[in-house]
Amino acid sequence: MMAAKAGGSGTILFGSRGDVLIGGEVFDFNGILRAGKFRLMGRELACMAQARGIERRSDFFKFSLRKLMVSCFSEESVAAAHNSYRNFVSAGKMTAGETRRGPIANAARHVKLDFLKNAGLPDKDPVFLAAEAYPDRAVRDRYSHIFSSIAMRVMQSAERGAAEHRMYFADVWSDRRIVEFVLACPQYVIHRMSQPKRLVRMAMEGIMPDEVIRGARKVSPEELYYKALRNGSRDVVMSLMTNSRCADMGYVEDDVFKERFQSFLKGERPCDDIWPTLTLEMWLRKHWS
Repeated sequence: MMAAKAGGSGTILFGSRGDVLIGGEVFDFNGILRAGKFRLMGRELACMAQARGIERRSDFFKFSLRKLMVSCFSEESVAAAHNSYRNFVSAGKMTAGETRRGPIANAARHVKLDFLKNAGLPDKDPVFLAAEAYPDRAVRDRYSHIFSSIAMRVMQSAERGAAEHRMYFADVWSDRRIVEFVLACPQYVIHRMSQPKRLVRMAMEGIMPDEVIRGARKVSPEELYYKALRNGSRDVVMSLMTNSRCADMGYVEDDVFKERFQSFLKGERPCDDIWPTLTLEMWLRKHWS
C-alpha cells in the first residue's frame, strides 16, 4: 500500500470477501433434490467425495447418505448429534458434566472448558440466530459465511490498513444489493462443488477470455504448511507444546494438545485447529514475562 500510495493511487480494491459470498463450504444438496436434478446431485456428491479422498464405493455411499441427511434435517438436530459424538469420542479426556454446547462446542478440544466458560460466550452464536430468519438450510449457511466473525474481522482489518495509508477502501462484495441477491438465490445456482463460483464465472463470459475464466482459481498454500508441520518444523512445534505458557495460564490442556498433534503426524486426523494456539504461545513467550 505504501508503494501504491507513493505511485499516486488513492483507492485500494478489495475482493477477498467474494469467497464467502459466492464460494466456500455452502453446498445446496436439498435445493438440488427439490428441483429434481438427480444427475446433478450425483455429480456433486462424486466431486465432493473425490475432493475428500473417498475412493471405495461403500465409503462413497456412506458419505453420500450422510451429506443428504445433513442437508435435510435441521441444524439443531445435526449439531446435537455431532456434539454428542464428539463428547463420546473425547469421553476418556473429559470429566462428567463437561458437555460442550453452543459456541463452546466449536473450540478445539485442547482448549480448557473452564477457560471457555469464563469467557462469557453466548449460548448461541448471534450470527446463527440471525440466520434463522431464512427457512432454507443452504441460505442460512451462506448468511453465516458472509457475516461470520472472522470474515468481519478481515474486512475491518483491511479497512483500517487502507485508512492508515490514507487510501479509500473499495469492496464490491460489501454492496448490500449483491448480498441480498445472493441470499435470494438457490445456492446451487450460485456455487457448486463441480462448478466453483458458478454464477460469477458465467457472468464474466464475453468479458474475460474463456481460458482465463476456466483457469481462475485460488492456489492454497496449506499443503506447504502441513509438510512443514510433519517434517522441518516438528521439533519446533513440540517445543512450543512443552511447558507452554498457554497451559500455565489455564488456556489449554498440554497433554490433549500434544496428542492431537501426534495423531496428525500419524495421519489419523487433520491438524487445522492448532495454529491459533501456537501463535498465541509464540506471542506469550515473546511479550509476556
